[in-house]
Amino acid sequence: MKIFSKTKTLYTGICLLLAGMFTSSCETGLVYEDVPEDYYSDVSLTNSQIISRYLFENCLYAKNFGEYTTYIAQTTHGQSGVTWTNETGSNFTLPNGTVVTPGETITLTGGHNKIVERADNNAPDGKVYTLYFYVPSKVVYSSPNKGYLYDLSKLPSGFTLVGGENGMSEKVQTGVDLTQLVVTLQSQQHYGDDCKIEPQNGAPKLGAPGDYTEPRQYLLLNNLRRPEGVPQAKRLYEVHVVVLP
Repeated sequence: MKIFSKTKTLYTGICLLLAGMFTSSCETGLVYEDVPEDYYSDVSLTNSQIISRYLFENCLYAKNFGEYTTYIAQTTHGQSGVTWTNETGSNFTLPNGTVVTPGETITLTGGHNKIVERADNNAPDGKVYTLYFYVPSKVVYSSPNKGYLYDLSKLPSGFTLVGGENGMSEKVQTGVDLTQLVVTLQSQQHYGDDCKIEPQNGAPKLGAPGDYTEPRQYLLLNNLRRPEGVPQAKRLYEVHVVVLP
């Protein structure tokens, strides 16, 4: 058994050595084509999302199975063409300084569809690119389909039914929780590791529930091969969530 083990180890070592030599010989003399400048300098975004997500534990009734189940529900908040009416009874000021008077209805565009630049000497190109996400003060969660109903008697505090009957409904409503939002940002060059987006200054990880009670910053780095001496393209983005009352 010991002889077999040593022989196996020897063969493994030889195979690894040959593999390394083969790889090196294949790479020798390769000539890479230049990557177009608009690729390696691209630090734009092609998509962004903001999602409310909640884990409902044993409060969703499965009618066909006659039992309660656990379900992760999520609602994606709109970014473009969000229509909002100021029903607060007083003026409401948006981040850009626009004052919305009581009873006034406006349409807001946010996320990557409308990025606002501001000067910042500490940012890679002297600018911070801000994405404003406009979310309602209340969020509605739906069940997977008609076969599943939320049971009011089992819902956590702060949840109410939307429609339904006999204390059961396909939809529930609660206040939006800014400490459990899921934000995603997608770069224009997004295949493999073409680009990387790094949280800055304690910002939550993208794609996972996080705290967005304050603006959060993310640094986008373009990793595509570029000519020698050309600095890596970078851009600093800031996510700002605005709750519409």
